[in-house]
Formats: sequence, structure tokens, C-alpha cells
Amino acid sequence: MNMTRTTVLSSLLALVLGSCGGPQDPATEDLTAAEHEAEADREEAAAADRVRQSEAAPRKMHGVDTYDPAAGHLTDAEAHRAHAQAHRDQAAALRAFEEQECSQFPPSSREACPFLLGLESLEHIDGGARMTFAEGSDVEAVVDHIRCHLAFVAAQGSEGIDDCALYVPGTTVEQNGNVVVLTTPRDEHVDELRRRLNVQLTH
Repeated sequence: MNMTRTTVLSSLLALVLGSCGGPQDPATEDLTAAEHEAEADREEAAAADRVRQSEAAPRKMHGVDTYDPAAGHLTDAEAHRAHAQAHRDQAAALRAFEEQECSQFPPSSREACPFLLGLESLEHIDGGARMTFAEGSDVEAVVDHIRCHLAFVAAQGSEGIDDCALYVPGTTVEQNGNVVVLTTPRDEHVDELRRRLNVQLTH
């Protein structure tokens, strides 16, 4: 059987923001769409403040050269604008990814816990866990709902559904027949992903 893989957000969002590197790259921040938009608003306000500072800055002459302190403020303003746009792109990508993964699910069901119908066993593996479903289970339907739920929580947040949500940052889904694997490349989130899967198994 062919292995199918959905990498939740990581490849899509890396393409969106590949030019914005470093620890402040919005693609590396675990924020919802609304939180990214709020960050964009703050960055744009900072840019406007730098422009005001540039307008108030005095020009100083040094011989034939002119030292213009306004130039530094304007450079900072451009950097803040670029960072604001990166956050807005990130928010748009999160919302678009949710619509793509949840096209067959109405908004009312996107936040609901996926029912792991037919789940027989859960095994911890490197980076996450492997779930084995009973033969004859509609595993594709389960995986479709998991993918939608992951995209929904990434875009909208998990407030109020923390124990239910299977999402942790960087989560990926793999399906091979009746076996489904959920993993995250972020070591600090592996135990939380396993905990959430264990909660699902006991409900």
C-alpha cells in the first residue's frame, strides 16, 4: 500500500515565509491566525512610530557629508512593515489551510474531537504514537477528520478543547491501511501529543 502523508502547516507555511529568517520568523511561532494578525497590527504601529521619529529627527552637517538620523528610523520602519506582512501572510495561510483540509466539514464539526472508531491499540514511537485500527474500520474518514481538526486548531486555537484536541505544533499525519501515525518533529511537544492521544483512547 502506498504511504500518504500530510505535513500539517510546516511545508505550506515555510514556503510563505521562507525569506523571513531567524528566531522572529513568524513561521516558527506557534500562534493562531488571530494572534498573527494582532502581531501584524503591533508591527505596523511600530513602523508608524519610527516614521514619526524620522520626521522629528534633526539633520546634522559634518563637513561635506550629512548625517541623517532619520534614515535609521525609516530603515526600522521598513523592517517592521515587512514583519507585519509576514504575520499577515501567516494568518492567511493558516485560514486557507483550514478551508482546504475542512472542505467537507461544516464549521460546527471542525472543533469536535475526531472519533477514533475502531481503534485497537496505541503504541509510542519516536516523535509520537502509532494507532492501529480494526480491520474493516473506515480509517480514511477518521484521518480526514483528524486532518481537519489539526488545521482548525492551528488556525483558531485550542481554547476550551485542550484535552480533546490532537494538535500540538508541527503535527504530521501518516496513514498506511489501518495504521495511522501522528508525530511532531519538536521534541518538547512529543509527550503532550502522546498524552492527548491517550486521553482519546480512554474516552
